Amino acid sequence: MKIHNSMEDAVTEEVNHLYNTLKSEHISWLTCDCENCRLDTICYVLNRTQPKYYVSERGMLHNALDMTDSQLKTDITALAMDGIRLINGSHRSYHAERITSGDIEDGKMYYNFPLIMGAVYNGDNFEPMENVSITLKLDNEPAVMADSTWSNPAKTYKSTKGSYTFWPAAIEAKPGETTKVFKLIFEITAENFVPSTYAIELPLVPEAVKKSTLESNYSLKIKDIFLFDLNSENPME
Repeated sequence: MKIHNSMEDAVTEEVNHLYNTLKSEHISWLTCDCENCRLDTICYVLNRTQPKYYVSERGMLHNALDMTDSQLKTDITALAMDGIRLINGSHRSYHAERITSGDIEDGKMYYNFPLIMGAVYNGDNFEPMENVSITLKLDNEPAVMADSTWSNPAKTYKSTKGSYTFWPAAIEAKPGETTKVFKLIFEITAENFVPSTYAIELPLVPEAVKKSTLESNYSLKIKDIFLFDLNSENPME
């Protein structure tokens, strides 16, 4: 038997499942699900997971049992969703059209925001939540996204396992400005649940380029948000 990495099968299956589910739900930010995008996403996940090799039937069985680990499956799903977001926000040479313009070098300086990722869970049972609305506010107004296909408010779906992402548009820096601290406010609501608000401060340094493509190494994972049922005996903030 040849050497095989069982993670390839698990990741490929999950990535294809997520692409198919997101497409069937007509998710607005999913702009492409071609084979190249799917392969890029699979590579993204595999490069961030521990391989599981086997060369024998016994090893194959052992790895198959490992793949039933709920935490491992959750990690693969989360990485796959991040990868799909990043791949869809990047401009690949094999795509005939671009959604947004390329990088701009016009002598101005810009504050470029990272990809912002988070997740919402039910505070009573710790399960990921769907049908949650998350609004990202900047200067007390809903933040403009770098790409019009990205929504604000964002929504969580069953297929996204409670996760959501934002990619705020770059902001032009004033002459002489250096590091600036931006206050980002997340307003989270769901029917029959206590609404929640979470704020972070994000320091950014102005750059000479206005970025119009996502970079996998430029992202920010914020803390998980827990919502509690309005009828919960001991709701927490």
